[in-house]
Amino acid sequence: MEGLSLYLESVDPERNRLRWYELIAFPLPGDRFHLMRRWGRIGRSSSSGRDDKLPSWDVCKRTVRRVLCLRARHGYEPTMPEAVQLSLWQASPNRLLHLLPDESSPWHSCLPNVWLGERAL
Repeated sequence: MEGLSLYLESVDPERNRLRWYELIAFPLPGDRFHLMRRWGRIGRSSSSGRDDKLPSWDVCKRTVRRVLCLRARHGYEPTMPEAVQLSLWQASPNRLLHLLPDESSPWHSCLPNVWLGERAL
């Protein structure tokens, strides 16, 4: 099974809100999963984070869905860091950049419904 890597941002200049959140999940030997979460303020070099080793695919899937739904309720949307967007666009300017796993991915069922219409940059 492939891993999952999502970068989210919540930007509201009126409320001085400039936040990012990164979630990375990947399988480990023995049907376990590693879930890494990092978050911080856009433009700051410091960040916080949390790493969890989860015992099964079901636990990982539920945890990822819970985290992503909470982030969506707090105004986070999937995006790419600006430096990554620029380097990918320079490499292939006519290609659409898919931010979310497609329907064939086992991670697709973890996504909040509000994001399912926003597939590419």
